[in-house]
Amino acid sequence: REGPRGISWNPASVEPELVWAEAQDGGDPDREVDGPRDIVYRQLAEGEASPRVWFHSEHRYSGCSWHEGGSTGIVFESWWRTRNTRWWLVGDMARVAG
Repeated sequence: REGPRGISWNPASVEPELVWAEAQDGGDPDREVDGPRDIVYRQLAEGEASPRVWFHSEHRYSGCSWHEGGSTGIVFESWWRTRNTRWWLVGDMARVAG
C-alpha cells in the first residue's frame, strides 16, 4: 500500500518520536524498483518540521527493536518470496545507501 505504514513510537527515545516506513514500489512486490524498496523515517513528535530518512531497506521493513536511549535500533526487513530475513544494527547515522 502507498503512504506511511507501520507507524509506531520509539519507546526508548528521550523525546517522543514517531517511526514509519513508506514503500517505494507503491506496495506492489512485483514492481521493480531502482533503489530501496522501503524508506524508514523518524520524526520528533514536537519541534521537527520534516521527517528524517533513517534507513533504506532492500526488502520490506518489518519493524524495529530499540536500544535504551532510543538512538540505536535493530531494524528487521524480510522478503516473502524468498523467506529471507535481515537484521541491521542502525544508529543515528543510518544506512541510507541501497
